[in-house]
Amino acid sequence: VMSSAMAYDLDEAFIRGTGAGQPTGLLNAPSTISVAKDSGQAADTITFTNVLGMWQRMHPACHKNAVWLINPDCIAQIYQMQWSGTSTTTPTFMPPATGMTQDPATTLMGRPIIWTEHASALGDQGDIILADWTQYAIGIRLPLTIQRSVHDSWLQDATDWRLIARIEGTPLLSAAITPRNGTNTLSWAVVLDERA
Repeated sequence: VMSSAMAYDLDEAFIRGTGAGQPTGLLNAPSTISVAKDSGQAADTITFTNVLGMWQRMHPACHKNAVWLINPDCIAQIYQMQWSGTSTTTPTFMPPATGMTQDPATTLMGRPIIWTEHASALGDQGDIILADWTQYAIGIRLPLTIQRSVHDSWLQDATDWRLIARIEGTPLLSAAITPRNGTNTLSWAVVLDERA
């Protein structure tokens, strides 16, 4: 239970941490790029051009290690995405031959999708994240320590436990990269901007 609780808190810190007395989370890192919504895009929607825009802004060297972190509120938007050809509209996620009785696809642009409540709510900046976590450094200052005490809860005949972890996290890049040729900056982490 304690290891699961620690994993939950670390995920939250590495994604949303402010950097003040805690890790610098992806959403607050100066090297993270936020991709603007489509012109006239409706609130609380995700489009195929949003996904393409995010993929375009990720540094090509990071593509092979990237993962999508997406809030579960976005599931309907993701699986109903379509892209328009010259004469027809095609679903981004084609159902398996047996229909929707099988597990749905769990990759986007060939990279894994991780559904997580640590991503922002649908429509908020960071509800869909593309990141290469090999470009994020995590440092553990001291070994983890577990302590217990009967003193605080002795009237309830209970024992208190606590886990002490001194951990830091920060991106390896201090800013987005300006390519030698091209106009758009590139990065290890890309988020979709707010659609309100």
